[in-house]
Amino acid sequence: SRHIGVLARDRNIAMSNVAVRDATVAAQSQHIEELEQKVHDLYHSTSWKVTRPLRLLSRLMTKAGLKK
Repeated sequence: SRHIGVLARDRNIAMSNVAVRDATVAAQSQHIEELEQKVHDLYHSTSWKVTRPLRLLSRLMTKAGLKK
């Protein structure tokens, strides 16, 4: 009977730990989705499209050693 009580307590602790882990995973998944949406919005923004030539030029200058 005492052994059953210990096992029941351990089971409850384990289930609590799983619940905390599941909540953490859910929160992190939501945060990842929000970040992915922000990246998507950035890449599809007008300013990102307009500044593309400047980013390309900057990369070319870096590769050519003209910019550090």
